[in-house]
Amino acid sequence: MFEVEKDQGIEGAIKYAIFQDGDTWRTSCVPLTPDSFILRLPLYEEWRGLREEELQKKSGIPDAVFVHANGFIGGAKSRDGALALAVKTIEAQK
Repeated sequence: MFEVEKDQGIEGAIKYAIFQDGDTWRTSCVPLTPDSFILRLPLYEEWRGLREEELQKKSGIPDAVFVHANGFIGGAKSRDGALALAVKTIEAQK
């Protein structure tokens, strides 16, 4: 991904990777560099450490499953839900 960004002249633009993991979908935050533990944009702070109903209520994403306490990954039951985790985080930063 870092090479693709460089080739396309969009270094640092990609904030999340969304992928299917079994029967759930994940939103994984991209680090600053391949070896870094610092994230470009962690998932929304108020969601971190929340699961199921509590996360769904707070996020407004009906099929959200979890957001890790450090905000580096989250999950939902659908691709749309995983995408919403990323989009709402980006919108909250504005």
